[in-house]
Amino acid sequence: MTSHNFFEKFATPISIVVAGLLIGGGIVLSKMTPVSPSSQQDPQADAQATTIDKKTVASFISDDRIVLGNKKAKNVIIEVSDPSCPFCHFAAGFNPELVEQTGQSQFKTVANGGTYTAPIPEIEKLVASGDAVYVYSFGNGHGNGMIAMQALYCANEQGKFWEVHNKLMTGAGYTLINDTVKNDASKSSLLVKFIGDAADPVAMQSCIDSKKYEASITRDTTEDSKLKFSGTPHFVVNGQIFRGAVDFNTIKAALK
Repeated sequence: MTSHNFFEKFATPISIVVAGLLIGGGIVLSKMTPVSPSSQQDPQADAQATTIDKKTVASFISDDRIVLGNKKAKNVIIEVSDPSCPFCHFAAGFNPELVEQTGQSQFKTVANGGTYTAPIPEIEKLVASGDAVYVYSFGNGHGNGMIAMQALYCANEQGKFWEVHNKLMTGAGYTLINDTVKNDASKSSLLVKFIGDAADPVAMQSCIDSKKYEASITRDTTEDSKLKFSGTPHFVVNGQIFRGAVDFNTIKAALK
């Protein structure tokens, strides 16, 4: 698939703006989702904001969200993401096929002969070591991730967030989410089959069918504006905002 065909195929509705962000010397395109005036009075100012206050950051560490790691860890990392978002896949680092298909060579990881250090695997290590607490919030950045996001909430319920997340963020996961499942609940069984033994499939299917996390996903998209969210992926590290699929070496500057 050529870069041109890729963006033509996954063009967003007219309500979504594609913005270019200059990060680490490379241009990073970020899908922009408008927020209602009632929740975000000045989108331009929010897009230029660089920090989030401690009280707001702390409010995202709650039992009804996807929160991984020691809640009292010295580092607090929040990611606003979308399993269907191409740049979220770049940040995850498990989809070299998408990097090649789109010609976004700045996201070729070190392991694949490039210079990019994907932030998500490094964040997972920080969480495992007890050095960080990680909050994963849904932002509707690409438009096809609702069922996959339900699967992530259900995986978190099983204590299998990373296993399911990392599988969904592969090339095969990206294709399944964007080309087949999309937001069609009747095709959720295909997603569960793909996830396989990364989580209990019976419990996963039952959880998705119950729609028990739909309200949580809606809450995520509503409250993301508190983080000055402007497009996926969006990171807040100890109160400092990093927009787009930033290299982990850039994020490191904000770590304690």
